[in-house]
Amino acid sequence: MDDPNLRQIIAEINLLYQEQEQLIPIDTEGKAIILLLHNHLFITSEIDKKTQNYL
Repeated sequence: MDDPNLRQIIAEINLLYQEQEQLIPIDTEGKAIILLLHNHLFITSEIDKKTQNYL
């Protein structure tokens, strides 16, 4: 994330996504938060499953 080129690409993708979906910034942030939470919970549940298999 410290790479300026990567940050620029991410910013461009976000802008294009907002334009395509006709979203206002708060909608985009909300969807991003929901996606991050979903991914975090999924990964956490998978780790828990693997941990329980070793017990």
